[in-house]
Amino acid sequence: MVNYRSFQFSHDLFWGFKRQIDLDEVNSLQECIDMMYIKLFELLKRENFVTLIEKLEANREQLHIHGMEFGDILISDIDIIIYICDHGKDAAHNHQV
Repeated sequence: MVNYRSFQFSHDLFWGFKRQIDLDEVNSLQECIDMMYIKLFELLKRENFVTLIEKLEANREQLHIHGMEFGDILISDIDIIIYICDHGKDAAHNHQV
């Protein structure tokens, strides 16, 4: 059985990029972030968005998920969107819809 959750970038340049990740294929928050990074990177590379790729790479270390642990995602409702952002890494809020 596939265990999908929706992840979306909350980022000035990449807002709205949303994909589903099968949670059975990842083991941590960082792996979720890395998978989304790769999906966005591949799209930008395929379309030859060189400057956007550079912006994405420059902010890679800042990408994070606010206020959730991996276990929270595993037990979350399948209809929520989990946001990955690159700002306010120390802020304690969560952008669930």
